[in-house]
Amino acid sequence: MLKILPVITIALITIFQPILSSDEFIWGTVTMGGGGFVSAIITSQTEENLIYARTDVGGAYRWNEQDHSWIPLNDWLDGNSNGLYGIEALALDPSNPERVYMLAGTEYWNEGKTVFMRSDDYGTTFDTINVTAKFKAHGNGYGRQNGNRLAVDPNNPDILFCGTRKDGLWKTGDRGTTWSKVAGITAPSNTEGICFILFDQNRSSGGATQRIYVGLSVTGDNLFVSDNGGSSWSSMALPTLTKQVMPQRAVLTPGGKYLYVTAANGAGPGFGNGTTISRGALLRYDTQAKNWTDISPENWIDDPPDPEHPDQTPWDAHFGGYGGISMDPADSNHLIVSSINTWKPQRWNNSTRAGWGDKIFATSDGGTTWTSVFGDISDEEISTVPDNAPIAVLDKNGYNWIEGESIHWAGSIEFDPFNPKRVFVTSGNGVFMADDFSPGKRFSWYFTVKNFEETVPEDLVSIPGGPLITVIGDYDGFVHPDINKPVPASRHQPQMGSTSGIDYAAKNPGVVVRVGGNDKPETDNEYVFPLYYSTDTGATWKKFATHPGPQQNYKGKIAVAADGNVVLWNPDEKNYLLRTDDWGATWTTCSGVSAQKCFPTADPENENVFYAFGNGVYKSTDKGASFTKVDNANFSWTTDFQATPDREGHLWVTGFAWDGINGGFLARSTDGGSTFTNVDPEANAQYTQKIQHCEAIGFGKEAPGASYPAIYIFGTIGDVKGIWQSVDEAKSWIRINDDQHQFGSLSNGNFVRGDANTFGVVYRSTAGRGIAARFPALNVGIAHGFPYAIRRSPPLQADGYGVVRIFTLDGRLIAKRPQAAFIENGTHPSLKNRFPAGLRIYETRIQSRSTAQKTINPSRR
Repeated sequence: MLKILPVITIALITIFQPILSSDEFIWGTVTMGGGGFVSAIITSQTEENLIYARTDVGGAYRWNEQDHSWIPLNDWLDGNSNGLYGIEALALDPSNPERVYMLAGTEYWNEGKTVFMRSDDYGTTFDTINVTAKFKAHGNGYGRQNGNRLAVDPNNPDILFCGTRKDGLWKTGDRGTTWSKVAGITAPSNTEGICFILFDQNRSSGGATQRIYVGLSVTGDNLFVSDNGGSSWSSMALPTLTKQVMPQRAVLTPGGKYLYVTAANGAGPGFGNGTTISRGALLRYDTQAKNWTDISPENWIDDPPDPEHPDQTPWDAHFGGYGGISMDPADSNHLIVSSINTWKPQRWNNSTRAGWGDKIFATSDGGTTWTSVFGDISDEEISTVPDNAPIAVLDKNGYNWIEGESIHWAGSIEFDPFNPKRVFVTSGNGVFMADDFSPGKRFSWYFTVKNFEETVPEDLVSIPGGPLITVIGDYDGFVHPDINKPVPASRHQPQMGSTSGIDYAAKNPGVVVRVGGNDKPETDNEYVFPLYYSTDTGATWKKFATHPGPQQNYKGKIAVAADGNVVLWNPDEKNYLLRTDDWGATWTTCSGVSAQKCFPTADPENENVFYAFGNGVYKSTDKGASFTKVDNANFSWTTDFQATPDREGHLWVTGFAWDGINGGFLARSTDGGSTFTNVDPEANAQYTQKIQHCEAIGFGKEAPGASYPAIYIFGTIGDVKGIWQSVDEAKSWIRINDDQHQFGSLSNGNFVRGDANTFGVVYRSTAGRGIAARFPALNVGIAHGFPYAIRRSPPLQADGYGVVRIFTLDGRLIAKRPQAAFIENGTHPSLKNRFPAGLRIYETRIQSRSTAQKTINPSRR
């Protein structure tokens, strides 16, 4: 760890005050833990502890062994590259562990933009090659857990093959700079396409691997082999079974004799390729004898007797399929396999609670016998299983919200190649890891999601003098007493699942309301009641008395009056506002306003006043009963409408520019919406910078010495798009994020919110990276005679893989040394005489494969 001199004086802190005002923050994410589908785990076979995870909407991560956390690799993506958070495939170079490759793209974002990414520094930086014109990826498509669709030739690292969904098989001989289509593999007619590519490194000639296996997500001709490096292909389709199946994943024994293939009757992970996965098999192919053997742990192909009608013929039994598979590199008879879309009980550690999810099997004899690690326990028995039962259990590992959930959609499971007692498995809610994998005995699967954030945030409130309260997709949201730690309670209870809106009463902040629900009728088993309120700042929640218009009214946005006595609700895709002043015992429709997404907003100072938006501002002075249009403006393409805290009638409207640069605006009113002025020097000279584009606006704690709340926008100023902050009532702005922390678009939540209690802390929504947040720095000190501030980041470790680069104020590189040597005494001995008199170090970047990047900013005085 970097050694810091222990003496920090008041004088030193005073020295730092000028730079800490702008440099004391770093970007990260609010701690929730997981919350989204993890598509795959990828392990290095040549470097210990080098492990990656890819996700469908949250980018890729690299494992940090030092504190068992994950390092995000794609936060440099901007809003025009949001779809590149969908990682279709990730591959490692077996001959050079520093090299990592990704295929990224999402069909419904950025017109399907698809990029091949390559890195020579463990994913710290990437080159990108746009391949959209040749083929497209869909990282959030069906079959996304299968793989791997991208593979590096183990005998020639310049050669990679890429399997696509609709465009067949492609090859590069220059590490992805150029690509050519491979003949002989016809693109399937569905949208799942090629699901895996596997090299047999034993079969090579001419400096390249000759034997290659390719699997397709179709029934029929779905497995091909080439013995000439891909010049020609032969079909070796899966064997004929009583139910048709398609490949999911495959592994090959080190000598190439046996090929193991997991199979299911659909692409998955649940429903895909027109089929819900309900059947499957684990198949072994003898590459010498050229025959198949079904070695499935359980028979999930043949129809069992119907327990209610045993005399009848086949029925629609649901078993699930076989998905993930991994082989112990030190023992090819030692395999693990996970099911996909199976719903069997899994017990939680130190609890009677259970979740229902996939099964995991292990064999030590090549598949002759298998052990089910969760045991064969019925639904009825699971809650009464003894605490010492010889089964695997789930452990929440400090993340309380996950208890009661399960390992499900487990399409990828992997041994640690250097430690077969450690196993990683993916799930629809994160990653689980066992560090004492012991089939047939009691061991734990730990929810391993430190710094792994993949929720889709919908909204949040920062309560003055209170906590941050969030609402998210799928998993409700949380009350966060400390945004850097897992929440001490669980998710909001009662649960709604996806929750879209939240608000609090400005003059009575213990009152909080939230909204979610779905379009199911009340008689449906999947119906979700949509409205809850709290009078204790989210500690407990109560149902509203009634749900007006079930099946018609759900989700949307909600507002509560400043005194907490009236609630307005604009349901999703509805052009009306609903009102209640008795917690839902009665509801009325507000008169005078009709607009979809009308941004219901309570005035924070006047409990009688509400605002709404529909091509202009509508105001109510009778507690929301009726509205009147109060302005003459005709705003177009508005994406956000907010009121300034602690100010009556201060309103802000954002204006969207389609190119993100030209034609947008930010307009403000100080008289309740009667008049508006654009934040533009041409409109008013007090504003020094023009807002060219603005998608969202929010407010936070005022700056020291200021009287107006700090303002934050996601927008464009001076042709630069980012998060901007104003501490002087919009007169001037500074950009507070950088190109390495862009986090894609604001997506569903479309929010930027300042923290009400700490100046400079700000939150923003993402499309699947949780809530991005700007945190304050932690430490100040002196190193080698120079003051510095250490920004928040994981502890620095001397793993020897990084380098230290020291720059002068004007950016000149004056030293570059191995990281491990630098750490010994806080600086490298050879640097002691390198600093001219009076020189101040501008910054030291310490880059490490295990800790990403840490930045030290000495005094700029």
